[in-house]
Amino acid sequence: MTKITLPLYIQKFIIRLISHYINCQNRLIDIESQVYNINGNTNSYRKNEKRIKTLIINMSLVSKEWFKTLSNFLTVSVDFNYKDLDQQQQQQQHYSIIKKENIETLKLHYNHKKKSFYKLKSNGNYYSKIELNEVNKKIMKLSELHQQGKGNFKNFILRNVNYQNEFEIIDSLYQCEQTNLIDICEFSLVAESTQQGGNNNNNNNNNNNNNNNNNNNNNNNNNNNNNSKLVEKLKNRVKSIETLIIDNNASEDDFFEIIKHWSNSIKKLIVISKKFFQPLLKLFLDGKCNYLPNLKSLEAGPISPIQLKQILLYRGEKLDCLYFKTCFTCLIYNLALNGDNISFRCKFCQPYFNIRHNLDYNHNHENNEFEEIFKRNYNIKKLVLYDECIYKDLIKSTINLSDSQIKRFILFLSQFKKLKSFETNLPSLELFNEIIKNNKTIIHLKCLENKYA
Repeated sequence: MTKITLPLYIQKFIIRLISHYINCQNRLIDIESQVYNINGNTNSYRKNEKRIKTLIINMSLVSKEWFKTLSNFLTVSVDFNYKDLDQQQQQQQHYSIIKKENIETLKLHYNHKKKSFYKLKSNGNYYSKIELNEVNKKIMKLSELHQQGKGNFKNFILRNVNYQNEFEIIDSLYQCEQTNLIDICEFSLVAESTQQGGNNNNNNNNNNNNNNNNNNNNNNNNNNNNNSKLVEKLKNRVKSIETLIIDNNASEDDFFEIIKHWSNSIKKLIVISKKFFQPLLKLFLDGKCNYLPNLKSLEAGPISPIQLKQILLYRGEKLDCLYFKTCFTCLIYNLALNGDNISFRCKFCQPYFNIRHNLDYNHNHENNEFEEIFKRNYNIKKLVLYDECIYKDLIKSTINLSDSQIKRFILFLSQFKKLKSFETNLPSLELFNEIIKNNKTIIHLKCLENKYA
């Protein structure tokens, strides 16, 4: 058997391409890696980070030339993952895969609960706190190297700038050219505690309820005022926002202001609040300004099937990932055509989730306006459907869907020709079996937990 060895220059070219991929993965958050509304964790994101670390280590151990080439082209540091050596140890610098002088972009993670920067330990399972003083010292060193012409530090990325009282962390960073105008991977106007605590208390008297409602209104007004100031402050310090999370704590004016100012940089939008769906739709319909031209991922819910149709018609051809909460029964009823034996029976969605389905219970399926969604070409690669109503009616761990319901939903999925991943909380083995049989492009199927998100 003949052993073929690629010329060194071809090997270096391949390593350079892989290095570019690694830099891109380290620089940004994967828009498909997280479903914020279900459990708020970032396991998939962290798994991807560990995968990249493993790739770097494996490549660097192939040979000295691979190590040297890879080291020269890795330009993104995540949580200071390089050796910060003093002058007496500089001779050991060539043993570091990521070299301080090669770093162009620094990305840091921030923990809201502990209110500190942190890094993932080498075992990939635990986090280690990075003191603010240490953060500022290392940023200062990178900045000084750049000023001396010995380094390439240009960009600073911060992930997880969320609650109203945490923006001060940006002001506490070492002030230099790179931190004066930063990039944010994820920003949201979401309160630390729920704003509806008074409504969750049972058997309260009317006076207590009125006091709670007044307190909630005052809290919301204070939040809106704080958010407006925050938006103005953001404009002066933030160059781009990649992921935007927004809920009831933001005013409509703030929502529009954020979208308009960072419209070109926003790639992922998570709309937790129902009240912002119509303003969002107005932006989609604005043909003059072309807001959110680079939006690739949208999470919305709870929404009605009618609103889902509007999303698909106005943005479905541009999105890569769509996550939505709705009522599965209502969705299938709207998708039904003449001859489908599908009736509308959902006793939960209206009283529990206040979803306005705008259904005509006597409508003629022959003139179903949902047929329009079957005439489009979609680029959606990941689809997540979370049924807001089904868990309320679960007695067993599985549900029985009719053949007509399954057939209609399979037809709906078949419109997404590029779909690779589908996740849902519908515990139906029959549905999953039919998806496997009929949707050959799907390589990832997952049944989500049935719990209120």
